[in-house]
Amino acid sequence: MRIETERLVLRLWRHGDAERLAPIMSHPLVAEMLGGPLSVEAAQERIDWYMGNWHERGYTRFAVDLRETGELVGRVGVMYEDAWDADSTRDEIGWAIDPSHWGLGLATEAARAAVGDAFSRARLRRLIGFTYPHNASSRRVFDKLGFTHEGAVTWEGAEHVWYSRNAPA
Repeated sequence: MRIETERLVLRLWRHGDAERLAPIMSHPLVAEMLGGPLSVEAAQERIDWYMGNWHERGYTRFAVDLRETGELVGRVGVMYEDAWDADSTRDEIGWAIDPSHWGLGLATEAARAAVGDAFSRARLRRLIGFTYPHNASSRRVFDKLGFTHEGAVTWEGAEHVWYSRNAPA
């Protein structure tokens, strides 16, 4: 599985990716938004979870590489989450990009490709997404992708805002 955009490649995870994902997820600016730093072992557990979702459901959070260099710069995609409200959807879009690559539109480019894949190939009907109210960058990404701000929700003791988008008719 490989999705190419102008500057990125979204792909399934490979052996050794945890060693690169852990520092991205442990960067203070990322860890603050996504629940704290990850050790290499915890990053591998996360990757195993992503791949389990892929094998069970046919969609996942993909590794994001720079197309030009092959450097792993983040993750993006959709995960099925048991904890979300079944009346809405349990298919959540999420992303994380290495802060050294922030401000370049990579999160939007990657997320746009992942949303397109979720709606076309995986045939999902609705996606949701969550972020902290003060995460202006992710909120802008949701807006650029055509998601609708649905309100606030408390998740694991912290206030979040959530968004949704239906598949094109």
